[in-house]
Amino acid sequence: SRGVISPFALSVPAYAKVMACVVEFDEFSSAYGRVGDVNDGDLVRGFRHGAANHYGDRYDAHDVSLPLWQYRYKRLSEKFCVAKLSYEVAVPKIDADGCSVEFVSEGLAQCVVFWIEYGCRTMNATSGEEESLDIISNASSSHRQIIRKLRESIAITEADVKEGSTFSCKASFGDDRYGIED
Repeated sequence: SRGVISPFALSVPAYAKVMACVVEFDEFSSAYGRVGDVNDGDLVRGFRHGAANHYGDRYDAHDVSLPLWQYRYKRLSEKFCVAKLSYEVAVPKIDADGCSVEFVSEGLAQCVVFWIEYGCRTMNATSGEEESLDIISNASSSHRQIIRKLRESIAITEADVKEGSTFSCKASFGDDRYGIED
């Protein structure tokens, strides 16, 4: 035993933030989207895919957990905070008032990627004084991220980026069966 952390230590982050980014993600959209032509009875090579589409084309209401490092995608916005859960108060508080973020790149906005960032306070072992607030994130390649498909893809043009067009998002917790409004 190196004695770095006591087996009896308790570590609670100062906060947890739900972070997000709007992305163009063709691989996901084609793999988890509608199959066949809706105007032709969902036919693909003579086979009807209506039943599969009934269950498979719902990723605007359900999340998918994927290791994003295995896929090609394009960020269309900077990262933004969707919700923050503070642990340094007597009763943990969720701040999820909603947010807007400007698009920084043109493309087809198809999905929102979510991950968690934990803010952890570090202390000086000898003085007991706070040294810094370190961020531990599951946005790295060794973790999985959550993907939510938008109900409708949004074409973002160069003009939209120059005009400062925004994407708005609000998280909800509890009884809301969709959990996010897009």
